Amino acid sequence: MDLHLPTLLTVCIAAVATSAGVMTLYGRTQRIYRGFGWWVLAQWLLALGCVLHLFRDSQPELLPLANLLLLQWPITVLSGMRHFCARHPSRIPASVDWLLLTFAFLAWLAAWGAHGSVAIRVAAFAGGACVLHLYSAAIVWRMAEAR
Repeated sequence: MDLHLPTLLTVCIAAVATSAGVMTLYGRTQRIYRGFGWWVLAQWLLALGCVLHLFRDSQPELLPLANLLLLQWPITVLSGMRHFCARHPSRIPASVDWLLLTFAFLAWLAAWGAHGSVAIRVAAFAGGACVLHLYSAAIVWRMAEAR
């Protein structure tokens, strides 16, 4: 059985956009807390990144923006968590979050721009995504409210 990437992307877009839509509706009708807008923004940007991936074969110039929108998710969610837990600031400033995202994206961009093998480009993206998710998880784990 082969996995059909456009079908998987379409299902992913439907799921993420539905979740973002429900959260947007919730945010407009209910009381929300600090950071909620960042979480909703992260979902909408993730959905847009998946939509752009649908066109990566016909419009290859969209691939860098698409991958940036996929990589942003853990950092944007972390920004929401930093706002939610604003009473106890982290020892690591928020600027480090965005700097790490920039480095992860530039590492992938260098691999993509060098026209290396697909395996190298995938490894660069996956490695960057893993670092960003692990970093975000570590910061959230160390937040005072989580303890």
